[in-house]
Amino acid sequence: MSRESGAIHVIADLLRGKVDLDATQARILASPAKTIRVTARAGSGKTRLLKAMAYFLVKHCGYSPNEILLLAFNRDAAESLEKGLVELLGVPSFPSARTFHSLAYGIVRPEASLVFNQGPEIGAMQLTALVQDVIREILGDDLREQVYRMFREETKNDLMTGALLHGSAHYDFRRAMAQVTLGGATVKSQGEKFIGDFLFEHGIEHYYEQPVPWEGRWYRPDFTIRHGGAKIILEHWAEDPDREELEPSVEWPLQKLRQYQETSRQKRAFWKEKGIPLVETCAFESADRPRFEAMLYRRLTPHLGKLSMLPDVELHEKVVKIHLSTLAQWVAQAIQRTQKQRWDVEALQSAIHAHGKRSERESLFLKLVAQTFSAYDGALKRKGKTDFDRVLNEAIAMMRGIPPQTVIVGKDASIDLREIKICLVDEAQDLSLQFKDMLVGIRAVSPSARLVLVGDDWQAINRFAGSSVEIFTDEITTKFGQCATPALTTNYRSAPGIVNAGNSVMEGRGQPATASLTKPARIERACFDTVWVEYRKDGSQAEGFLRDAPFKYEKASGAGQLLKSIYQLAMGDLAAGKTVGVLFRTNRCLGMAVEDMRSAFLNAIRTLGCPKESVERFDERIRFSTAHKFKGGECDTVFVVSPHTGTFPLVNLTSIELFQLFGDTAEKAEEDERRLFYVAMTRARERLVFLCESARASDSPFLDPIESLIMDIPIPDEILRPKSISETNAACPPVGSSESSP
Repeated sequence: MSRESGAIHVIADLLRGKVDLDATQARILASPAKTIRVTARAGSGKTRLLKAMAYFLVKHCGYSPNEILLLAFNRDAAESLEKGLVELLGVPSFPSARTFHSLAYGIVRPEASLVFNQGPEIGAMQLTALVQDVIREILGDDLREQVYRMFREETKNDLMTGALLHGSAHYDFRRAMAQVTLGGATVKSQGEKFIGDFLFEHGIEHYYEQPVPWEGRWYRPDFTIRHGGAKIILEHWAEDPDREELEPSVEWPLQKLRQYQETSRQKRAFWKEKGIPLVETCAFESADRPRFEAMLYRRLTPHLGKLSMLPDVELHEKVVKIHLSTLAQWVAQAIQRTQKQRWDVEALQSAIHAHGKRSERESLFLKLVAQTFSAYDGALKRKGKTDFDRVLNEAIAMMRGIPPQTVIVGKDASIDLREIKICLVDEAQDLSLQFKDMLVGIRAVSPSARLVLVGDDWQAINRFAGSSVEIFTDEITTKFGQCATPALTTNYRSAPGIVNAGNSVMEGRGQPATASLTKPARIERACFDTVWVEYRKDGSQAEGFLRDAPFKYEKASGAGQLLKSIYQLAMGDLAAGKTVGVLFRTNRCLGMAVEDMRSAFLNAIRTLGCPKESVERFDERIRFSTAHKFKGGECDTVFVVSPHTGTFPLVNLTSIELFQLFGDTAEKAEEDERRLFYVAMTRARERLVFLCESARASDSPFLDPIESLIMDIPIPDEILRPKSISETNAACPPVGSSESSP
């Protein structure tokens, strides 16, 4: 037996029962190489490898946890790594498991607070809102006219919403809009507009048409108010429920008026039975806005206490954060990518000058970006803010300083980078120029430190955030000295059919994966437009109307067909104790937010009669997510929704034209989309279902190489009743919690 083989066996024996490794994984642990780049295909156990290496070094090689730096790209991944090592080692914490951003923050320790885009929710796009403020300040009449002319389609909405107006002018414009509230909700009437604005202006938490189950169907009260842990409902009736002398019209015939009044009284009884206060207003009361607002004040005060208008400055800022310009979002993205390139204002101007021939539209956009970026620093300082990219760049400069800053403060402990003996990087395919320069800085202050980077170029899906897969595939092997390049290609997660399908989609782009499991796979395709949701309730349709009640959405009928299809195809797996993932390309589909779809799905199960304990188990087993957010997760069954051209791939040629300065091309964008599709597919362990909108829709080109592996299946229309489903009591891990292992 060779010395290497002996070391591999020793390592495997020492870890057995703690972190079981295959021979290839153990060989990587035994490697003496100073720099190791591990290409690890989906399901091959890359996170397991990192945990095993950290555990082995501490438990059997005498390393201190503070001598091992474990870096991830997001907080969830870092916390998962730390939790795993805490359990393995029996220690209270592993503070050197952290994100790149946490590392930079611990070096810089900025006094300014961070401004960043927290997500797509209203008010969460803080950085973009700040950029929009800057654009307003610098946009003179000449430049404003050029922007409106050159970006006619993109700024049409901005003109209609006043998104590029200043302070009180913007606020007044929004307040005068007919059927869009200051909070961003599109309402049906003048009275609802006044109510929405009133609640917004008084800082009252409220939600428009938040659905609740009622008599086997959805009921959407006009406003749901949350206050001090209590819930209040506000209904704005189109007709007075108590009016005795009715006045029929063409729009409101007598029968319709009587039915409306009866339904309104039933809703009153519903809230009374639940013990939830109901505040009522009527359309005829909302003719005069000031009088209507005074009446609202009187009716809400008994439930909410004394109400006060928010100060003007706060109101103006809140409105700005909600109503963001499309153009501002693009400029904000360009500024983020400028900083990720580590360019200052002068470097950006030089890059634009060297960019060469470009369209008039791109030239104007880059001019706007350059002017906004020039004013961006001052805007941050005035508000006492900074952003993550600036913190990262400052950290890199401090690590290169004389003397270099090497102490990281935070997470209840201080770590000195000079004491680091090994740096382990998870998901290294997502390295950006900034992150690479931070690794160069670590190697500079600790020249003997080993570097182990584990990633999968087939799962590089974050180019839009500044990542460059070429750093992982090419630069690591040249920037950090002699580099070992092992590969983990054995997939321990998925059945062979799914592994082979993933290989086919990525054919010609690197070493394929091999399957460890032998169980059969199911790769299916179904069209959810073949499922009927009955909206008629008279005559022979009455039974179907009641049957399909949980899947009826007046504003998003296609969403009802989709959810009914998922229910019909997924319930058997859920009841058998399996986990299910439903993956979308974007945060919204068919007029509904992805998270709202999940809530609606669980409510449908309740409405159809599933016992409470079964619903709770299903809640743990099913996840609705975008493909991006589910990277790293896994399920027994995965649905990929809308695998069509225009969704997979989703390529915005307009924005590509504007971002060519940063290397964007249509070809790169399509490859990014191919990798995202691969990520979605390879989350599945046993069953992969492509859920199409229609048989007539154009299939994604990514399906072409696997067409022969797909079985087209029908979706049953007759509702599968919970009583006919055999529910198991077997313990089952929540979605995405299992880790592929050899």
